[in-house]
Amino acid sequence: MVGQKTNVTRFGGIERHVGLLADRLAERGHTVTVFTRSRYGDPVPPARGVSLVRRPCVPSKHLEAITHSTLCSLESGLRGYDVVHFHGVGPSLAIPFAKLTGHAAVVATVHDQDYNKDKWSPFARRMLRAGEASACRRSDQVITVAKYIRQHLQLAYGCTAEYIPNGNDPLHVQPPGAALAEHGLEAGNYLLFLARLVPEKGCDVLIRAVRESSTPYRLAIVGGASYSDEHAAELRRLAGDDPRIAFLGFQSGDALDELRTNAGAYVMPSRQEGLPLALLEMLWYGMPVIASDIPAVHEVDGAVPEERMTRVPPGDVDALRHAIEALPWPGAVAAHGELDWPTWADVAEQVEGVYERTLARRRRRAA
Repeated sequence: MVGQKTNVTRFGGIERHVGLLADRLAERGHTVTVFTRSRYGDPVPPARGVSLVRRPCVPSKHLEAITHSTLCSLESGLRGYDVVHFHGVGPSLAIPFAKLTGHAAVVATVHDQDYNKDKWSPFARRMLRAGEASACRRSDQVITVAKYIRQHLQLAYGCTAEYIPNGNDPLHVQPPGAALAEHGLEAGNYLLFLARLVPEKGCDVLIRAVRESSTPYRLAIVGGASYSDEHAAELRRLAGDDPRIAFLGFQSGDALDELRTNAGAYVMPSRQEGLPLALLEMLWYGMPVIASDIPAVHEVDGAVPEERMTRVPPGDVDALRHAIEALPWPGAVAAHGELDWPTWADVAEQVEGVYERTLARRRRRAA
C-alpha cells in the first residue's frame, strides 16, 4: 500500500481506508505491507499479516506526498510484491517507478478529485490532475470509491474503473460522560462538525449560518488543521464571541465516540468530497444529517430513509441557516445502527477480486 500518511485509522479518510482494508485483507490470508511516513509518529499495531514500513519524506505541503510515494514506489517495485496498490491521485504520479521491474501488478484507488480543493496552488492542481491521468494510464486497474468519480474517469480518459465504496462497520456507542462535560455540551443538544479545518470542508459557511440563526443548538467543531493554520485562525475569527460555538480540536478514541453518539445532528457543509467516511459513520449513529448537495452525498442515496437527510446548496449560508432552524428542539440522541452499507470485510473481498483478475490478465498477456 503506497500513498497514505500512516495506518492510524482516525487520522484521515485515506488512512482509515488503508488501515481497515489492510487488516481485512490480512484476515483473508494475505501478507500486506503498508508504507507510512516517518514524521507522523508511532503507527498503531497492525493486524497479524500486516507489516508497517516507515520511510522519510520532505515535510512540506507540496512535496510531502510525492517524495514519500516516489521512494516507496521504487522500493516496492524492487521487493517483488504481487500487487502494488496506490491510494490517491497525487501519489499515483509515482506509479511508473513501481513498474520498472515489470513484476508487480499495479492497482490505483482514486479517492477524490483533490485538484478541486481550494488549498492547492494552480501548479499543484495541475500535478494532481497529472496524477489522476497516471492512475488511469499507467496502472493495471483503477478502483474508485464513488460512482460519480468512476463516470468522470470514463469520460475524461476512457478508463474502465471498478467501483468499490468505503466500508462501514458497527461503531462504538458511548453514553454522555467526560468529553461532553469538558466542553459544556448536553446530549442531543449540539450540532457536530467533524473534519479537518481546511477550506473545502465549508466550516466557514456553517459558522456564518449558526451565527445568523436563532438556533439554541450549540456547534461542536471537531478537527485539526492540515497545512491550514491560517484558515483555522480565520474560522475562530468568524466565530467571534458567540458562546454557542466551541472548537474542540482533534478528538479520537472514547472521546470521539462520545461526541458522535450524543450529537443532536451532524452537519457536513463540504464543497468537495470523494465518499466521506464521516458521513457514513454519522448516518450509522442515526441522528439527522444536514449536508451539501454535492455528488458525493448522493452516493449514499437509499442507504437510509430519505427523511434522515436534508441537502442544501454548497456555500449557501441562508439555506443552511434555514435547515438548522428547522431541526426539532429540544434535540434527542437517536437510535443507531440503521445503515444499509457494505462492511470493510465486504470491501476487502471485492478488492481481493480485483487483485486476482488483474494478475490473471497479466499472466494471460505474458503467456
